[in-house]
Amino acid sequence: MGYKRALAIALMLAMLLSAAAHAESNYYIDVDIANQIVTAYGYGGGRTQDNIARQMICSTGYGTLTPTGTYFMPEKKYESEREEWYWFGEYEIYAKYASRIVNGILFHSVLYPNTHTHATRASVNALGFKASHGCVRLRDEDAKWIAENCPPGTCVHIFDDAAVDEDLRQLLLNSSFSADELDYADFLNGMCTLSRGSRFSSVKELQQALIDSGYLDDKADGIFGSRTEAAVMVWQADKGLEQTGVVTPEQLEKILSEPARPAASPTVTTEPSATAEPSATPTAEPIATPSLTPIPTPSPTPDISKIPGTVALVRVESKLNLREQPSVKSPVLAEIPGGAAVQVLQSGAVWSKIAYEDQTGWVGSKFLEIVRN
Repeated sequence: MGYKRALAIALMLAMLLSAAAHAESNYYIDVDIANQIVTAYGYGGGRTQDNIARQMICSTGYGTLTPTGTYFMPEKKYESEREEWYWFGEYEIYAKYASRIVNGILFHSVLYPNTHTHATRASVNALGFKASHGCVRLRDEDAKWIAENCPPGTCVHIFDDAAVDEDLRQLLLNSSFSADELDYADFLNGMCTLSRGSRFSSVKELQQALIDSGYLDDKADGIFGSRTEAAVMVWQADKGLEQTGVVTPEQLEKILSEPARPAASPTVTTEPSATAEPSATPTAEPIATPSLTPIPTPSPTPDISKIPGTVALVRVESKLNLREQPSVKSPVLAEIPGGAAVQVLQSGAVWSKIAYEDQTGWVGSKFLEIVRN
């Protein structure tokens, strides 16, 4: 009797501790292996469409490597959990915002070979299909949302017995859903936010509109990659918007409604020179406005999206130092955020002179990815 009583008390304490931990979270999470979908519901509101806070496409483990069951997310095992970078030593690969579910199973982003380049194409393209060693891979912004909003104690239910909903899968392959951005009914009707990793018809329409309006020099393949992201950022800068690289439903509607650039518009030169003279022929300038005369080096830099010439995307994930001279010992003029679009004024094998916002300076050439010439 004493043993049974002690066991009953221990079980009751465990249940109370779990309930207390669960109460600390505003959400609970379903991981639907059959559909490769992760859904976060508001705690206490039930599994209804009106109660969905966020819904995301994912990649779970091959076969049965992702365990099914109900778990409460534990406290950090390592300091790097829920931080920007997490190192998987066994596989020699990085991921972002890893949040532990149970034992060695974590939510985390798609994979990165290092902290200075883009995610691996294979892991991005695998979203929506079983591809991991058991963890639940997500888009970067989705992994970050879980890390910041679903603390230890959040209940995670993993199951593999749902009917496949291919229509919903296609929507989520295009874009994750966030209740902060739009109603779920609007999302189901095709409204979505497009970002890196989005795919299919909506992305193809976006890319074609960017091509037609002269922002994207690429093909419309339906895959939202680094070039599409850079083109979006240039368009956002041109419209006076924050350069996030993420296309909201309102921005998508505006891009799709913009008139195409006339076919006769000339291509801008790839090597702007300080000695170049404005052409006397009106068609030699892409846009015939006084602001497009050669850029005087000492003067403040205009909006880069309005300068004809080479536009590049900063490849680093964190920040890149803009230096006064082409030397690591030169003073830092500004810190350029990763992914920002910059104007290349002078390109070299080691250092390149660029314009960013109101600053002109030098950065390492290897940290730039040319996206528009």
